[in-house]
Amino acid sequence: MSFVQACFKSTFLPMNLNFAFTFFFMSQGLLSLLRLHVLDRISKGIKIFREKLFGPVGWRSIRIENSVGLHIYCALWFLIWLLIHFIISLVLFEFDLNGSKRKAAAAASSNSSKSQEGRSDSSGNGKSSNRQIIGNYMPVTGILALCLFIVVYIPAIPVIRKRFYDFFYYTHHFFILAAIALGYHSKRVNPLWMTFACIYVVDRIFRMISIKRTPGFKAYQWSNDLLELVIDVANLNKKNDSKLRFGLVYLIIPSVTYLESHPFDVCFEEGDKSISLFIKKQGKWTSKLFDIIAKKSIFSLANESKMTIVGKNNSYDDLIPLNINEVEESSVDMSPSSEPKKSESRCSSETEKPIRTRDFVHFQVPIFISSIYQSSHRYIFENDVAILVASGSGISPMLSIIFYFIRSQKEVKTKKIYLFWANKNQDGLQIINRLESKIINSGMASLVAIQTYYKNPNPRNTYFDQQESYFNPKVEKDSIYSSFNKRMDVFKCINSCIRDDPTTYGILCVGNSKIKMQCRRASNYISRKHKYRGKIQYYS
Repeated sequence: MSFVQACFKSTFLPMNLNFAFTFFFMSQGLLSLLRLHVLDRISKGIKIFREKLFGPVGWRSIRIENSVGLHIYCALWFLIWLLIHFIISLVLFEFDLNGSKRKAAAAASSNSSKSQEGRSDSSGNGKSSNRQIIGNYMPVTGILALCLFIVVYIPAIPVIRKRFYDFFYYTHHFFILAAIALGYHSKRVNPLWMTFACIYVVDRIFRMISIKRTPGFKAYQWSNDLLELVIDVANLNKKNDSKLRFGLVYLIIPSVTYLESHPFDVCFEEGDKSISLFIKKQGKWTSKLFDIIAKKSIFSLANESKMTIVGKNNSYDDLIPLNINEVEESSVDMSPSSEPKKSESRCSSETEKPIRTRDFVHFQVPIFISSIYQSSHRYIFENDVAILVASGSGISPMLSIIFYFIRSQKEVKTKKIYLFWANKNQDGLQIINRLESKIINSGMASLVAIQTYYKNPNPRNTYFDQQESYFNPKVEKDSIYSSFNKRMDVFKCINSCIRDDPTTYGILCVGNSKIKMQCRRASNYISRKHKYRGKIQYYS
């Protein structure tokens, strides 16, 4: 056997192995069971072993947290090995190193000579000639399989997929034809990748069966690019709190499109009868959803009416927007000689801090929601200190984490939580008003530190401040968290939480790819700089 032939055969195993793992990492149900019953126990065993050798340290997760990224990674390596396989096969065929041309010529002459033989020998010779014909067409089937896999992979590149999702969706189904061409090219189906392909098909069918149709949802727009959907727990398949607290669901809205199924982190507090899904406006799918909701006139901000409160100087410069329901419910004497009275409808009973009333409107549009899958966010409680970094709708799982921390602080290892949240518009920051009330009411203000960052200030803030001072001049504006009108420096935020002690730190980042990259780099740099020997664990 020549060296080229040895190289050619050595491509079989990595090619089939990567193709098999391409199916494996898309089997969400199997991965959930594997994490729960196998990988969690292995990770805990590694932690105990490392703590005995090095003291209290964190450890890198092996729980396959980023399954989609691993799917793309394996698909890329499969395509690379397929290209190498194709190039080497061209060399073998061109120089006839494996004798394929000689075999083809011999087969042609053999077929012509044996065509005159009797029927008794024709059946056996026919089978061998069919195998030879298949072998002769192997270059054609190989090129066909390679072209089909390229057609499948190129639209899956994130830049192309986000802009042309429909094109990606349809072309991605060519993997069925590509797999058939690959099996025909190999003369037989490889049992390795065929096993994982069958597992993926079963998992896919089970997920399709478990999708549940709900009659509608409630919605509230916090800002012009941040929307909250509220779905009753009764409309979900699995209702146990352990899955709801750190869960993730796939959502299909037929009025937007039947093709796209998008994952969303669940925001849930134990005892609630509903879950919240926060959606950031970016991309075509979310833009269509925002447009549909806008046409139904369920944006509470758009339904606000304005009334003018005249100041002492009879000036109309300061316009204070009030919700019409609040105006009807508030008892306010507008006579010039009266003393300003407190408006109960704008103050929290727990913190005495003015908050915006959320007017959820029921949206009578059916949606399809999958079963709840447990996310990796719950692993943050394996550390003494949790550092949460979020952008936009990434605040959703962070709220669930802090709600659970408030309720179960004595049961978890974590003793301190830092939250850093960046949002484009200041309007959306009011999402955490409820969280702030919970923290203050539970007396845990010293255990939870929060900082928020925004780019676009709310021009109505001055109006709300004047309204607050008019109705209730004694209300304090102090807050347990700080808000800054500037860009969030991820490195400084994380570095400010690190102390020189044997504490383990868990860093969880949920948001866009840019902030994830900054967070990962910051955690790696701080870990190397201070030589913490694995005390810092990064999650995403």
